[in-house]
Amino acid sequence: MRKFAALAAFCSLLAVGCSSGPAEPDVKAPRVEEGRITTAVIAGRDLPIFTFTGGLQIKEGVVVGQRVIYSRTGDLYKRGGGKVDLIDPVTIDADYVTRLHQLRYITDKVKDRELEEYFNSDAARVAFRWEVDYKAKDGTDVYTHSSVVYETKHADIKAADLAREIKP
Repeated sequence: MRKFAALAAFCSLLAVGCSSGPAEPDVKAPRVEEGRITTAVIAGRDLPIFTFTGGLQIKEGVVVGQRVIYSRTGDLYKRGGGKVDLIDPVTIDADYVTRLHQLRYITDKVKDRELEEYFNSDAARVAFRWEVDYKAKDGTDVYTHSSVVYETKHADIKAADLAREIKP
């Protein structure tokens, strides 16, 4: 009976290990270098258009998807277990501008009207992070890399300053 129980435990561990895909990516993960949110300015006037940006360094592989995930409610984030989690996160599909090595999301006047109004308010505070899906150039396995969490406020957005990195 003990041999059967040991064999069953081993088989279940083996099945879990095999079904979860490759344990280690076969390509080096990209690195998000910075984060900021800026407002568009024309002729010295602020426009109600905001851009999330992040610099991306990718030495190997290709980017196949990217998202910005943000929180603007309450405490914004919580720390614990050696990581930082956003509270009530919202996910938006973003763009990757290859020639600039830049992750970017530009707010949409119709779709993001409430968000734009919030960013224009003096009380605006937001925490955000980037997620990047990547794979080897000739590979099929897709991996996801999450950046650190960044926090910014209305004055930083207006001044186009870098967002502050939140440490776990």
